[in-house]
Amino acid sequence: MKKHARLQDRPEIECTFNVIGPAGSFFIVEAETDNKKAFENTMRKYFNKVGGFRFASEASAVQSWFQQKGVLTVKAELKGKPVGLEQMEEVGIELDCEDVVLIESGDRTFELLCQPDRLSDVEHKLTSKG
Repeated sequence: MKKHARLQDRPEIECTFNVIGPAGSFFIVEAETDNKKAFENTMRKYFNKVGGFRFASEASAVQSWFQQKGVLTVKAELKGKPVGLEQMEEVGIELDCEDVVLIESGDRTFELLCQPDRLSDVEHKLTSKG
């Protein structure tokens, strides 16, 4: 019981690890932990089991290859009828989305891409449209 109380008192630390993997792949691992060093050691252990991974010495070395985006995945219907890609693109333009992608044509699932700080606004406006 005392150990549980001590764990609750420890603050969570947000940390980011930049990893270079096999075949020129890049990974950004974002985590919340109470012990950054222990978490890093655990990750190293698992990456070493797989092989071909190493931690980048500079954060910018990996992060420069990524863009942070807000992504909404929706199954689109309007009054019980499926929505086409053109209709969804019009909605995306109205909502100031960067891109609209049809990811599954069978059930009309779309991804709307926007700036991360606009994600909740786009979601709210999309919900209010029905």
